[in-house]
Amino acid sequence: MKMKSRIVTILLASLAVVCTSLAGTETNTTRGFRGPAEMEAFVDGVIAAQLESLHIPGAAVAVVADGKVYFAKGYGYADLEKHRKVDPETTMFRIASVTKLFTWTAVMQLVEQGKLDLKVDVNAYLKAFKIPATFPEPITLTHLLTHTAGFEDSEIGEYSLDPAHFKSLGQVLAN
Repeated sequence: MKMKSRIVTILLASLAVVCTSLAGTETNTTRGFRGPAEMEAFVDGVIAAQLESLHIPGAAVAVVADGKVYFAKGYGYADLEKHRKVDPETTMFRIASVTKLFTWTAVMQLVEQGKLDLKVDVNAYLKAFKIPATFPEPITLTHLLTHTAGFEDSEIGEYSLDPAHFKSLGQVLAN
């Protein structure tokens, strides 16, 4: 089941990237969809086929273009037993490691723009906390990108079902 989840996540992430590049926005009117309705018809067909063929209970697709939500829609069920439909605004799907692709694409765009350097100590970019100098050389973005920073991965205490125990992203990263 975990492999199917990863395949679906990659499929949906890829679909969102394709749709974003084809969104007929103010800066992109010469190609792609002629509006959200045309995109919806396309996405409806793709998602319906995948939900059925892969026996997926539900999915959400959101496409952002020019900094605005261009299209968002839920498909199927977030909870089969309660017949609760997927809501693109509120249903949470944990996409886990797939976010690394988006993060590192953004990092490399900033490297290309000269705003980040892969070989500089990451502490130069950190504001809320600093990584202690516990290794012979500073940790760089290259280390983080290639998983060679030497950090141990522990998720103990990082998740909660009770909103009162949620930690901010800054707290989680600092830990």
